[in-house]
Amino acid sequence: MIKKAIVVIGKEQSGKSNTIRIFKELIKIPNSNQKFKYKDIDGYIYSQTIQEKGKGDICSLANKVSKHDNIILPSRPQDCKDSMIKLTDIIRILEMYEFNISFTTIAGDGQRKESYYKSKAKDILDLLEQ
Repeated sequence: MIKKAIVVIGKEQSGKSNTIRIFKELIKIPNSNQKFKYKDIDGYIYSQTIQEKGKGDICSLANKVSKHDNIILPSRPQDCKDSMIKLTDIIRILEMYEFNISFTTIAGDGQRKESYYKSKAKDILDLLEQ
């Protein structure tokens, strides 16, 4: 089985969490759930960026990815200056566990029309189903 990681990249307050909430609606799971099953796909969804959770959570990420074949997680961009954890740190962990990594980018300041975030949530679903 191919292990998949989908990283939702966007600056702070860009709408990453909103996009993930809409994705959860698409696959019909409660917003509070982190584990999911969609068709024959099981996985884990991070709703908050590793950068927001803090330095210790890079170890938590390693622990989670070792237990799942599909991971969806938001991240701030590599050039984010207010974070000790960089996108490259996250990618390194995912590569260590042999994930096929895909990216979708949320542009803007979180003030786009709902249809934009729905389109991005559909992009996540399409990447997951590939």
